[in-house]
Amino acid sequence: MAGVSRCMKYSMFIFNFLFWVCGCIILGVSIWIRVSKDAQQEVQIDSSAFAGVDLLIAVGSIIMVLGFLGCCGAIKESRCMLLLFFIGLLLILILQITAGILGAVYRSQIETALNNILSESIKTLQSSTEESKAFQQKFQEYERKNRCCGLLNGPQDWGKNFNTRLANYKICECAAEDQSTDLCTYAQGRYIYKTNCPWSICYYCAYMKHAAAFSSRDAFVSAVQCCTLRTSAVCLVTAGENCYYGFWVVICHLARAASQLPFGSPCSLRKL
Repeated sequence: MAGVSRCMKYSMFIFNFLFWVCGCIILGVSIWIRVSKDAQQEVQIDSSAFAGVDLLIAVGSIIMVLGFLGCCGAIKESRCMLLLFFIGLLLILILQITAGILGAVYRSQIETALNNILSESIKTLQSSTEESKAFQQKFQEYERKNRCCGLLNGPQDWGKNFNTRLANYKICECAAEDQSTDLCTYAQGRYIYKTNCPWSICYYCAYMKHAAAFSSRDAFVSAVQCCTLRTSAVCLVTAGENCYYGFWVVICHLARAASQLPFGSPCSLRKL
């Protein structure tokens, strides 16, 4: 029994040390991008994307704190740290389940809101005012970088501006090395990208999920969290909290069952 406890103790220490290192890297890089003008130019980010950087700072901070609590709590066998670590993971798991439920319940409203946002953006793409030029040029650069065209209906989203040259290349125009691939099709006198931009993001999400060997229901992350919850519960037992073990295991099994609810990935939404 002592050998099992020692093995679990050091396994949890190593796992949470890596967890803490990842949190430090995310936090450090995010702060660097947020405060450094050189970094913003290097990664080609502008002030409109600062909300995402701020979110990464928050995520990195949470990961770093949880990793520290789990790492130090395991090696020191501190009941207080392990309890805080367990509560933190449990809260994150509850938030994920809640977000999945809300996403399933309000799916149609979310799609309607996204459609409205995309429709307004299409009007900006078709506009000929000076105020819309900056957005059009940024979006054209995004299309080129992500090998996509338009928001909902491909080249039609640009309207009369489709034949306008905003940069060194025409709107939706395929790069020379892509013209002979399945990414492009010949239309309106030139090779253009076939995929609209919202779906290019979803294809990228799907690719990353398969590359990381995640299941279609994103159950892997929840399972890892659940196993970590159980590990922290066992460490609490080792530290002397025998009477709580059954309670933690029950919660763990409930969380595992909840994680198997049929909620799709954000990228599995039907085409807008």
